[in-house]
Order: sequence, then structure tokens, then C-alpha cells
Amino acid sequence: MDTPDPRGGVPLHEAAEILGVTVELLRKRAQRKTVPAYKVDGRWYVVLEGSPTVQDTTSPGPVQDRMTSPGQD
Repeated sequence: MDTPDPRGGVPLHEAAEILGVTVELLRKRAQRKTVPAYKVDGRWYVVLEGSPTVQDTTSPGPVQDRMTSPGQD
């Protein structure tokens, strides 16, 4: 297991295993910015907490239904 990044991300391959998806799929989502991720020294790290790809069992409906754009009420 790699050393955790201080910003809260986990290495891409670990995040893929946790989420049950392929590394390639998660890398593409990181590149498209559809999952919270960042690169350090050429390596991707994924922030799992609060990610829309992580199942949220505490509230009904998809995460995007609860999100609003700035300026919308």
C-alpha cells in the first residue's frame, strides 16, 4: 500500500479497487474531471470522500440532483 497523500487522495489503482472499477475507467474519469482527482509527480490520486462515484446511502436520489449551480436557489 502506498503512503497516503496529505490532501486526502489515494493512488489511482487503490481507488479503482475500492470503487470496483478498472484503473483505465477511473483514469479517464480523472482526466475528464468527472471524479475529484489530482496529479502529483505524474501519478493520479483520487479523493474518495464526497465523490459522486461513491454510493451515498444517507440521502435519497443521485448526488447531482442535490447540487445547484452558483446563483441558483
